Amino acid sequence: MAFFPINMEILLMNEILFSNRELPRLRAAEYLVITSPFVHVDRIAPFHVLIYVTSGTIYVTEDGVPYDVQPGELLFLKSGVHHW
Repeated sequence: MAFFPINMEILLMNEILFSNRELPRLRAAEYLVITSPFVHVDRIAPFHVLIYVTSGTIYVTEDGVPYDVQPGELLFLKSGVHHW
């Protein structure tokens, strides 16, 4: 687990480790353009998820920790951890 300070708070974040022996495998890639409010599926995925925002904002909660992902930012969601 890693600690990351945001707005004077300490949040406990899940840690994803990548091996330097091989690159991560890509399972799928999708590009979505959302023009109205959107609610992502509430799930526990058996794979890591990478979210990259090009415009707008996505609000994601992983394991009870909320994230606001802004344009130019990315967020990894850990496999086996509840997110919505």
